[in-house]
Amino acid sequence: MSFFKNIFCLSLLVLSFYTPGNVVHAAVFLCRPWVNLGDGGDQFARASFTSKIENGTISFFGEQRPVAIATTIATHPIYDIFLAATGEVVVAAPVDDQKIKINIYFPNKNYTFFLKTFCNRT
Repeated sequence: MSFFKNIFCLSLLVLSFYTPGNVVHAAVFLCRPWVNLGDGGDQFARASFTSKIENGTISFFGEQRPVAIATTIATHPIYDIFLAATGEVVVAAPVDDQKIKINIYFPNKNYTFFLKTFCNRT
């Protein structure tokens, strides 16, 4: 009997790692200006902007935006990964209940930087 109890507890433990915990769903965020890490990317680091996550897509609104829209390709309990049609990879990770961190990587371009920002839920 304890064998089945151990198997049941182990399966609950394994399943808890695959269920979304604090992932970001359906929200509008006010974001700080982009910070570029590396050389380049200064054209994006000018003004605050808004971001919207809804129905598996992330959208950016503002004057200087590196990506307009990206679609979810993977979800993990601690972050969501989005892919833009132009090849940029966007990672959104919750910091707490009201704040997220967004990174944008450019694997398709010969850039030596990536962008990051922090956004607060509106």
